[in-house]
Order: sequence, then structure tokens, then C-alpha cells
Amino acid sequence: MIIRKLFKYEMSHRVVNAYTKRCSQNIHGHSYKLELLFIGNTPDQAQMVLDFGFVKKYFHPFVDAFDHAHMVWDCKERAGEVDYITKTNARWITAPFSSTAEMQAKMFFTYGRAALAQLKKEGTVNTGAEMFSAIVHETDTGYAQYKMCDEGVCQFPKVDLSSINFSTGITEEWAPEFKAFYNTLLS
Repeated sequence: MIIRKLFKYEMSHRVVNAYTKRCSQNIHGHSYKLELLFIGNTPDQAQMVLDFGFVKKYFHPFVDAFDHAHMVWDCKERAGEVDYITKTNARWITAPFSSTAEMQAKMFFTYGRAALAQLKKEGTVNTGAEMFSAIVHETDTGYAQYKMCDEGVCQFPKVDLSSINFSTGITEEWAPEFKAFYNTLLS
């Protein structure tokens, strides 16, 4: 059985080395849609794969961090851009990978898998539910999907959650409970 939760966020970025100059040379934004899909064949006490309330509580704050934010690829070649963005904006995210839909899908999958594992460890989730996939719709006609079967096969860069930096303009909006949960994932 698969369940799906849809999230939306508005985010800007610049896709360095993209084929089109509009994307590679200009900051621009998208109205993203993120689909998180969970799979499980063992129901919980309410006969659910995973309670949508848990999904909202533990996944929405992470996704919401990207809403009305600018994501920038933090690498030596982009130091000037990173410096400018972080000094002139309140909501920004830096990561050691490009902000393409492909890498966002892998990032959200990585977060989802880690969050679900932590929730199971704490006993908050007591089913066999697993992260099945993350689909990032960058436009109405294009999306990227990262699935559990891509793990260990996909040659895209590794996503390490601890290497993603959120501005204080973002983290100050996190509820203390979510901030503690997220910090647990990083330790």
C-alpha cells in the first residue's frame, strides 16, 4: 500500500551550468509541489500505513523551510554569490549540491528516510512504513523523482543533512519540538 502527502513551496535558485542561460545566469523561482510517498503492508492500530498527522508534524516544517527562501549551491566557485545571498536575505539555504529538482528530490527523500527511522526508534511510528519516493514538481510539465530503489545505484551527489545550512530567519520559525527533532537527526 502506498500513501502520498502533497506539499507546496515557492523557492528561488540559480542552476549553475544549466543548458539554458535563463536558468544558469539568472536567479529565478518556481512554485514547487513535493509529493512524499510512503509504502507499507503492515497497518498501525488505526489500520493506516502512516498517520497523515505524523507526516504533517514532522515533515511539513522541513519542507516549509524552503518556502519563500533562496537555495544556493555552496562551493568555492560560488563563494561570492553565497556571501551576497546570505548577507542580503533573511531566508536562505546553502547546500554543497545544486538546487535542481533532481537533487531536491534526493534531499527530501534523504530527510524523509532519516525522519521516519527516528520516529520508529522513538516509538512514535509503530508500522513497517518506509519512505518510497520523493517527487519534486518544478513546473506543471516537469518533475524529478527519487525512489527507494535508487539508493545505492544513483550516481548523483550524496546528500548529508548536516551539510545543509538554514538561515536563522528560517530556523527561528521552527517550533522548539521540531528544532529538537531535526537536531536529533543531525547527531
